[in-house]
Amino acid sequence: MHGQAQLFHEPYRTYQHAHTHEWPAENDLPPISAWYQPKFELATGKITGVEALARVMDPVHGALSAARLLESVTPAALRKLTYSMLSQTLVAQRDWAATGYPLTVSVNVPAGMLGERTAREHLLWTVRESGVKPEHIVLEIVETGSADDNAALPEATEELRTCGFGIAIDDFGIGHSSLLRLMQCHFTELKIDRAFVQHAEQDTRARAALDACVLVGKRLGLHITAEGVETAVDIERVRTAGCDYVQGFAISRALPQQALKDFLSRRQEFCAI
Repeated sequence: MHGQAQLFHEPYRTYQHAHTHEWPAENDLPPISAWYQPKFELATGKITGVEALARVMDPVHGALSAARLLESVTPAALRKLTYSMLSQTLVAQRDWAATGYPLTVSVNVPAGMLGERTAREHLLWTVRESGVKPEHIVLEIVETGSADDNAALPEATEELRTCGFGIAIDDFGIGHSSLLRLMQCHFTELKIDRAFVQHAEQDTRARAALDACVLVGKRLGLHITAEGVETAVDIERVRTAGCDYVQGFAISRALPQQALKDFLSRRQEFCAI
């Protein structure tokens, strides 16, 4: 991924496709809603977590991806929107847990922001106030700007790991999500970019890259998640490669909070038959 943080990864109609004018001032940005894409554990066949993805609710077009909007806003606005996504996700996690679904929630956090001590302190305060345990939260580090802006990440990830958070390297193999970052920082999870997953069946180079990503992650003791899994063939391919979890349309699109709860209930009823 390129430019600023991309807090939405699905090939979904974007806000900028529907609105071609200049972006408004920071205080006039449209409200961002958190929707949640299920994360499927291959070994158990269960939904064990979700990733929070950003949506703009448009009166004409409905739910739109906020990806290109979030790439265009100022760092201050991006920080504000990240806190909003975190707060919404913590509320959702408590709601799901109260009804029998204690899911792990993943929230995208810009790398540059995570390296700021004041931002980390605010994040920790927000989580403590919510009552959600850090062990139920994975912070997915997404690329922001140059690698030089992320010099504080090793210390930041070590501190957050000590507090109990899971830390994921997102879109591994793309941009700054490199082997060097993997060696320097304290991750618990490696998320393989969809580019390696979706071409692995037909392209031997993509398949080799997928297998190599899994091997590196396993050697480092990380959980491996394949993103962009769209078909049963994709699922079997990444299962064979050794991935632990999958995300993508083969499981479900991102859903709003209540719809996700309904989805989990239907899955439970189906599995009980």
